[in-house]
Amino acid sequence: MLARLNPSWNLAVSTWGQGDPAHMLWAKDTVKNIAKIIHHQPARTLSERHENLYHFHTPTLTWTRKVLHGNLRGLIRANESNLKRFEQSVGKMDVIHAQATYPGALVAQALNRKFGIPYVVSIRMSPFPFSEFLDKKGNLKPFIAAPLAGANRLIATSHSLEKTLHSFGLEHVTVVHNPVDLDFFHPIVFTPKKLTLLTVGRMEKQKGFDLLIRAMAMLGTDFDGILRIGGDGRFLAEYQQLARSLGVADRIVWLGELSREQVRDEMQHCSFYVLPSRHETFGNVLLEAMACGKPVMATRCGGPEDILTDEVGLLIENENVEALAKGIQTMIKLARFDSHHIRANVCARFSPEGFSNEMIRLYAKVIG
Repeated sequence: MLARLNPSWNLAVSTWGQGDPAHMLWAKDTVKNIAKIIHHQPARTLSERHENLYHFHTPTLTWTRKVLHGNLRGLIRANESNLKRFEQSVGKMDVIHAQATYPGALVAQALNRKFGIPYVVSIRMSPFPFSEFLDKKGNLKPFIAAPLAGANRLIATSHSLEKTLHSFGLEHVTVVHNPVDLDFFHPIVFTPKKLTLLTVGRMEKQKGFDLLIRAMAMLGTDFDGILRIGGDGRFLAEYQQLARSLGVADRIVWLGELSREQVRDEMQHCSFYVLPSRHETFGNVLLEAMACGKPVMATRCGGPEDILTDEVGLLIENENVEALAKGIQTMIKLARFDSHHIRANVCARFSPEGFSNEMIRLYAKVIG
């Protein structure tokens, strides 16, 4: 979005294979690890360019941070290589933007110390901070606190997250809400023949799908519709068994892992979207559903409080099965939601253009 809206800029994405099983070493996979080490080619790099957006990739092996900090030195070297190749292509870099607290902020801090380039960090950890990043006194451990404190600016996606950062003594925070791709997520003319609820996410405790399933059971025969759940993860089988044990399996459709296009299709064809999360730093799926003209219901779990208004949906108490059940009943009864108004609301508040303008102001302050 930033590259498209700012054609005079040059932007680069720097990656090292994070999340790719081919570059990750696990303690339980000794034989596979040996093969990965033997066949690993650190000099192999990939460079792509799309107009003013570059992608530099230097594959690097990673492992648990309990051993040699998970090859942090290797990650820094990989990103340094990517940075140098970018500067060889287009000139001096003005700002580094780390898109994750760990290890992104540590890498950005190391590059800042070596090259003097200012850096900002977007905090996306949910919840912030993870328990393993806290010491026994509840303070941030130094390897997390130092790169955050040293950043020229921290970016929080919600005011709730900003408040949390302040509680750890991190005051240099700017709230910039995530944008939504309004061209991709758009309404269609469609009215479901049957009441259809939708929720999408990883099958993890954070997402609160167990609470939603229990709410479905609490509704009983009062709910004459279907709940469609998209996503995969380690608790999928457990949640499916929970639905069977509570007698609501026949009212739930498990969609599995969905592509971006499939998520949009599901949103365009649902009656309304439900986010039952225990915690969220923001809640992008709410914006996507709203961009499709759909009303949304969400728990007060952090990010949604910055998104929802009475005009587009309903906020309910967090981690409360009864509140979820009553909220669904309320959403069904409410007939005041207007698809065009919901779309207009998200366009006015979370557009790519608005996001770009916020980032232009933030980068200008950091560079200037």
